[in-house]
Amino acid sequence: MWRSPRANLPQSPSRRRKPGEESGETPLIVRCALWRTRLALRRTGAAGLGFFETSIGGMTVAAEVFSGGRIITPCQDLACGTMIMENGTIRAVYDERQWMQEQHLWCDSHIHDVSGLILCPGFIDLHIHGAAGVRCTDGPEAVAAMADVLPSFGVTSFLPTIGAESRPVIETAIRSITEHCFPGADVPGLHLEGPFINVLQKGAQKEEAIVPPSVDTLQYWRELSQGRLALVSLAPELAGSDEVLELLRKEGIAAAAGHTDATYAQTRRGFRHGISLLTHTFNGMRNFHHREPGPVGAALTSAGIFCELIGDMVHVHPAAVAMLLACKGVEYVVLVTDGSEFSGAREGVHEKADGRKVTVAEGRVMLDDGTLAGSASTMIDNVNNMRRAVGMSWQEAVRMATVNPARVLGLTDRGVLSPACRADFLVLEPGGKLCAAYVGGSEHYRRLDGGTSELS
Repeated sequence: MWRSPRANLPQSPSRRRKPGEESGETPLIVRCALWRTRLALRRTGAAGLGFFETSIGGMTVAAEVFSGGRIITPCQDLACGTMIMENGTIRAVYDERQWMQEQHLWCDSHIHDVSGLILCPGFIDLHIHGAAGVRCTDGPEAVAAMADVLPSFGVTSFLPTIGAESRPVIETAIRSITEHCFPGADVPGLHLEGPFINVLQKGAQKEEAIVPPSVDTLQYWRELSQGRLALVSLAPELAGSDEVLELLRKEGIAAAAGHTDATYAQTRRGFRHGISLLTHTFNGMRNFHHREPGPVGAALTSAGIFCELIGDMVHVHPAAVAMLLACKGVEYVVLVTDGSEFSGAREGVHEKADGRKVTVAEGRVMLDDGTLAGSASTMIDNVNNMRRAVGMSWQEAVRMATVNPARVLGLTDRGVLSPACRADFLVLEPGGKLCAAYVGGSEHYRRLDGGTSELS
C-alpha cells in the first residue's frame, strides 16, 4: 500500500524560461549545506527518521523518494525506476541499477514504495474551456474551480481557453485568469480561440462575436494579460491575419490555425508567418479533398507543425487518428480535451450559461441541431483511449499529453520527469486508473475508493 503525506499546495507563478533566466534549481551553496546536514544527521544516529525536512537560510528543503514503480519520463520507459523530488522540483531519476548505487545518498528521505504502479508527468491541456460545471469566462471563482478539479482528471497544467465572445466578456475573462493565483493545476497562460475565426467554420462558436483580425485589439489584449497570453487560434485566410501573426511571432506567442476555411495554399502561407499548430485537427476546418487538401493536407505534409487531437473517439474516428499519427508521428500530435463545463458530467440535457440547451451522451456535448459543442471526456480518458482504441504504448500516449504540448508553448520546466523540472506528476494503476496527482511537488488529488490503490 502506497502511503503519502498531505501537503499544502504552493501558488507557483509561470513558467516560460527566458534567455538568462534562472532555471529554478536549488543554488549550489544550499545543496552543499543540505549534504552537510545529512552527513551530520547520519553521524549523530538520526538516520531513518522518515520524511527529511530542514531549513537552510530560511529555505525549507525536503526530499521524497518514489521507488520501485514503472517510470515513463516519457523520453524513457523505466520498468523499475526511482524518482526523487525536493522543494517541488525533481532532483533525480534513476533506473534500477543506478538506484542500487546511489540510494545511500538518500537514506534520510521519505520513501514511497510505488511497486506495481506507474509514474508519469502530469498532463498539459492547451485547449479547455471549462470543467466542474463552470467555464473560464464565468469569473475567477470558476477558474479556481477548474484548477481544483483538473488534477483529478490527470491535468497538472492548463490554458483556460476563451472562445468567440464579446469584447467585454473576453477582457473580463483575461483579467480573471491573469490577476489571480489558483491552487491546483498550474495556469502558465491563456488561449484565445477566437474571435478572429471564419464564420463558415464557427462550429458552436457565437457568430455575433466573430470579428476580423486586428493588431490593435490583440496588442491591447496581450498587454491586458500581463504577458500571459500563450496561444492564439485564428483563421489565416482572413484579411489582417498576416499582420496579427507577425505580432504573435514578435512577442513569442504560439499561433494556431483553427475554425478556418483556408485552402492548402493559404494554410501554408500561415505556416510561413508563424503558425505552428492546427487547432482540433479535422474539426472546425475545411474538409480534406484530394484536389483541395485544405488545412489538414497542409499540416500533414509540413514538417514541424503540431496537430491538436481531441482524443475522445467522438470528434475523430480511430482510423483518422491512425492516419494522423502515420503522417505526423507521435512527436507532433498534441492531445487536448476541448473540455467544456460538462467535462465529466452525467449524461442528459443541460443548459449552457448563455441559455442554449446541450445534450451530453457517450462523451459528446451536442447542440440541439447536432453540432458538437466540445467534449465531456477528460484527459485521462483520452490517454487511455489512445492506448485501447488506437493501440498506442503508454510511452507514446503519455508523450502526446505532456512533452508535446510543452514544446508548443516553449515550456522547459514541465512535461518530462527530469532533474530541475517541476514535480508535476501522476501515479497510475497499470490499467490506467489515476491514483494520485502531484502539482509542484504537493499532492493535490488521491483516489479513495476502497480498492487496492487506496492511500493512507
